Amino acid sequence: MPALALSLTLLASSEEFSKLRALRAGFNRRHTEDQHVVLVVILAVAICGLIAMLVQMISRWRQKGQNPRNQLERAIRAVGLGRTEAGDVRRLASRAGLSQPTAMLLSPGNLAHALRLPTRQHDQPELRAQVEKLSVTLLGTHLPHDGII
Repeated sequence: MPALALSLTLLASSEEFSKLRALRAGFNRRHTEDQHVVLVVILAVAICGLIAMLVQMISRWRQKGQNPRNQLERAIRAVGLGRTEAGDVRRLASRAGLSQPTAMLLSPGNLAHALRLPTRQHDQPELRAQVEKLSVTLLGTHLPHDGII
């Protein structure tokens, strides 16, 4: 009971009561300001994370488009090669192990170079004939036979 009487006496004093009220208001204001700062920091981190994910997705999408195999497939579709001709080009590209197989379609010399790359034990005369026919159809000229590219 004496504690209650003491607290009532303290609260009765208007000067101390206003001090306690101001102290409480100060705690409340700082708390809400801190909450706002934390909220802003969390939102900034979330936005940075979303931007990083977007940059990574765009980078992967661009790399996928720049894959030499994807470029070869797009070039095959762009030139309008038939199913068998496209198969010959793919087979030649994989057999030759070219880092940029699309370059084969640029000139007859590049096609002839791709034919010469594999070892002799893998030479197939029918593939040479099919690529020769492809060169005439696609580029309008025969493959060079003298090794000039």
